[in-house]
Amino acid sequence: MTALEQFQLEVESFLTKTGMAHTTFGTKAIGDAMFVQKLRQGRVPRIDTAEKVRDFMADFEPTED
Repeated sequence: MTALEQFQLEVESFLTKTGMAHTTFGTKAIGDAMFVQKLRQGRVPRIDTAEKVRDFMADFEPTED
């Protein structure tokens, strides 16, 4: 598995686990609603972007609506 495939799997697992919409995720994580769609299309994020996304996922705490 490549590093990109591993990162994609981490993101998809997070989305499945939290039920968060991919556009919401992109907006909250890095301010780009299209991030996940582009990732699914093969976009390779910069290292600092991947780190921001991983930090967001690690620090995420669901809120009760």
